[in-house]
Amino acid sequence: MILLFLSFSFASTYNLPSAVKQDPGLSFGLGGGSFIREVGVLPSHRFLGSASFKGVQSVFSSTTYWGVHQERFDVLGLSYSVVERERFILAPYLMGAAFKNAYSTDQRQTIRAGLSFCATGRTFVWDASLSLYGLGRFVNLDKQDSFTPLSPLDTALSSELGMSYFIEQHQIRLGLLGPMPMLRHIWSYNNLSLESSLATLGTQHIVQVDVRYRQSFNP
Repeated sequence: MILLFLSFSFASTYNLPSAVKQDPGLSFGLGGGSFIREVGVLPSHRFLGSASFKGVQSVFSSTTYWGVHQERFDVLGLSYSVVERERFILAPYLMGAAFKNAYSTDQRQTIRAGLSFCATGRTFVWDASLSLYGLGRFVNLDKQDSFTPLSPLDTALSSELGMSYFIEQHQIRLGLLGPMPMLRHIWSYNNLSLESSLATLGTQHIVQVDVRYRQSFNP
């Protein structure tokens, strides 16, 4: 029963593609939160979506931060399950990300390839999306740099992993968003879910609440 529940309502990673199995279908969501750092509090809003069909999963999110200057962070990812067992799934993934703000010298695009997996128990799921190789470039109004390999540290920091536990309609996930410890709570009811996330490290903190709608369809 727990595996059937997970296949529909389980939410794992915050931004990256995941190996966690989903029923064929689509999801859409929106939310709001804050990015807190030394310079102050940056309110944010976020749009997100996903699609799943025959082992292929895609994820999208666009987060806009509001402060003295507006900043936006977009992520698009795709994964494909190459190993799918009853309690273990392995899926390579590819993702692109773009960061834009008011300063033309600080606009960046990256492409990363990685490996995601999940292992399920009776009441928990362990999942990870590990970034293995990346390319990046800076873009401004005057020129566009060529893509060059990211450093091993820069590549590895764009990874996520965590352990999730389930109690009826509730999911609690403790893990890492890059180097930041993250706690997530997801409450599901029919096709809706309320997802609350908190990540913190030193002087930087992320608080986010998203509402998501999922619609399954027969393959």
